[in-house]
Amino acid sequence: MQLLPDLTVDERAQLTESIRRDGVQYPVLVDGRGEVIDGFHRQAVCAELGVACPREVRDVDPETATRLRITLNVARRHLSETQQAELLAPVVEKLWKAEVAASAARRTAGGAKGRETQMASGGVLRKPSKNRGLETRDLVRKKLNAELPAGTPRMSHRQIAQAHAYAQLPETAKAEVRAGTKAIDQAVSEHKAKGNGKVPDWKLVEQERNRQLREQQARIRASYEESQLASMHNAPVGKLNLPLIRRLDSIYEQLAETKALDPVGAAAGLPPERLSVFGLAEAEWLLAFATAVEARRVIETPGIAPRQRRRHEILNPVVAGSERVVVDEANMTRIERRILAYLREQGGPARTVVIAKALGLDITTISPAMRALRAANLIVGTRDGRTVSYELIRS
Repeated sequence: MQLLPDLTVDERAQLTESIRRDGVQYPVLVDGRGEVIDGFHRQAVCAELGVACPREVRDVDPETATRLRITLNVARRHLSETQQAELLAPVVEKLWKAEVAASAARRTAGGAKGRETQMASGGVLRKPSKNRGLETRDLVRKKLNAELPAGTPRMSHRQIAQAHAYAQLPETAKAEVRAGTKAIDQAVSEHKAKGNGKVPDWKLVEQERNRQLREQQARIRASYEESQLASMHNAPVGKLNLPLIRRLDSIYEQLAETKALDPVGAAAGLPPERLSVFGLAEAEWLLAFATAVEARRVIETPGIAPRQRRRHEILNPVVAGSERVVVDEANMTRIERRILAYLREQGGPARTVVIAKALGLDITTISPAMRALRAANLIVGTRDGRTVSYELIRS
């Protein structure tokens, strides 16, 4: 039984490459009758590759098997919030109603027991407890998570709440959410307000105008991205490729931030399903591109930007090919020299905001200098939660 659409060509290619390289990370889950609960595509890819496909048998009833098919797909596939809510809605709604009925039965039984206790104690009322029971959302989440195999991402509170909210919407509102014109939260708030008669006509007109404006902006963005992508691919050889330059600027800016991390530790922090996305193919292309750019720079711009070239060759130990790095501070900017001097005096890690405050500068002013020093392998950053501290490399 296949509840979700087939994988796209790219998703199937990534799954095939992952299984070929690392094997099956999650066993195929089947019920007592041998029907596949989770792992339909993994089983098909293993059959194509001729490799062993591990299986795990879960003796469950058909209703639980259906719930597992949905929750495991939601947990492991990259779906939008709307797609997750639409898939989970019937499962969550059925469990929600069952938990509400069970809660009402418990309250009735508890009230009868309380009256018996009151009569036994001579009519003295006991002070009610301040402890609140679990919300229905938590009970549904707990039941769904208890059924998931070990190592599978758990259902979150928001996923359960969004699925329940989506199930309460009328079909017209659900159609708007599926079309992407409204978020689930917005559709729920408008539906509640309409039910209470609190939305004036002018407000509805304004909401409709905002919806049309969002649709127009989305169309413009999509058209712009499509034209930029076409321009990047169709640019003549040797001509200025501005869309490519903009994308590369964004890539290198993000690379400068991630270089503060230990590469081996960063690779260990990726989930198994993302390992095929950041593979050697992308790194080899980037390396080949950088090599071609460096070759052009040496040949075509021998007298341009000697300062940047000198810093790149002298301060970077990989390019220089030496174990010791001779720091030529004469080729640095004044802000870079001040940052290095402060870190020497500090003798230990310091955050960017602390460095900026000590030097009497703005963070936006020292950020380019910090990136240049990191690129030259003169300073290194250590992340602790959301905070990054920088210190000198002592080699």
